[in-house]
Amino acid sequence: MPSSPSYTKKKTKIKYCWIPGHAGIPGNENSDKAAKNSNATRETFVPLSDALQAVKFSQHRIWQRIWDGQTSNKLYNIQPSIKGFGNLATRKHDIILTRLRVGHTFLTRRHLLCSDPAPICNMCNCILPVKHILCTCKNFYTQRQAHFGAHIVDLIDILGANPNVNAFSFLSEV
Repeated sequence: MPSSPSYTKKKTKIKYCWIPGHAGIPGNENSDKAAKNSNATRETFVPLSDALQAVKFSQHRIWQRIWDGQTSNKLYNIQPSIKGFGNLATRKHDIILTRLRVGHTFLTRRHLLCSDPAPICNMCNCILPVKHILCTCKNFYTQRQAHFGAHIVDLIDILGANPNVNAFSFLSEV
């Protein structure tokens, strides 16, 4: 004979009564609707890649707003957007172009390393920045016209996102 579980029987009567869930009870029906609505909102799922893209877009917008406040920055005049520059095929040309864009060339910044006075343009008698050499110096007018044409007057046209193809030949000549 199989053994039965050990418990003692008491003379207790249990009545089972079926009560319909939330039907007809206004407070319970409202809580039932709220529970169903909360499940519906949990099921609207945003993929991680979409969320990351939204954060990235927001960060770029903030960064662009900060960059737009840097109008006196030399690089801002060449690249008003934060999207960046593409790379050139030759690494050496890419380095030279980057140094020209930020204005940090050996010719124009050497004086800072050697504690010398800033270089002065012999023809114009002014301090010698990159912009002066590429855009305004009267001494290089003929070479500038030959390499860039008469319409080039600003750094963005020579060193911008699509740098002028004659920039390096102009630099070699001057």
